[in-house]
Amino acid sequence: MKQAVGQTTWQGLPALQLESETLRAVVVPEVGAKLVSLFDRRNGTEWLVAPGEKPLRPVPYGAPFVDQDMSGWDEMFPTIATCHYPAPGAHQGVLLPDHGEVWALPWSVVLSSPDQLALAVEGRALPYRLSRTLTFTATDTLQLAYELTNTGSDSLAYLWAAHPQFDCGDGLEVLLPAHVRRVVNSLPAEWGGANRERNMAGQKPPTRTAGRCVSMRSARLHSDAPGNSSSPRTRPSTV
Repeated sequence: MKQAVGQTTWQGLPALQLESETLRAVVVPEVGAKLVSLFDRRNGTEWLVAPGEKPLRPVPYGAPFVDQDMSGWDEMFPTIATCHYPAPGAHQGVLLPDHGEVWALPWSVVLSSPDQLALAVEGRALPYRLSRTLTFTATDTLQLAYELTNTGSDSLAYLWAAHPQFDCGDGLEVLLPAHVRRVVNSLPAEWGGANRERNMAGQKPPTRTAGRCVSMRSARLHSDAPGNSSSPRTRPSTV
């Protein structure tokens, strides 16, 4: 399996690309280690939304997420909604910015090899280190593995979510595993989330699986068809 990691640029910003014979992933370390491109070489499919009228640029700390480029794949940590840190300890009451802080911080490269690319970031509002490693486990499978280290003395409360924005056109079909019995829409009503829950019981299961639930430990993208992906998230947790 031929693989490589190389330097490139994306909209004028330094970037790194990890590629196999089938897939190419491009990361911009300076802007939250954003995955700006997931490209399928076989059929020319770009899976991620590209920046539109708002170009990709370094983000001021604490800036509103929706005022930015709204493209690619970001990491949300240690919160999604703007809030004050609720847990007792030295950091109680600290303001946590919109969609967390790691999407707006520069990440550092900690490992670069022909089959792996690892980046990490140190928390600013809270004491932690978050790392993400991209690995091709097969020529058509990209694995994202995450590691969180609490660098403080208090327990750390957090919420993490991957935030991919997939380029979905008309006719998109989301196929769920047969064991899924309930789907919950977490969007507010003004974004189309009025019907928040759908009971899947008694419905015919899909003929193929378009994704699977995974833990924070590892997320995989498998490219046997456009849109076949997993988007992991966690409940509020402590470490």
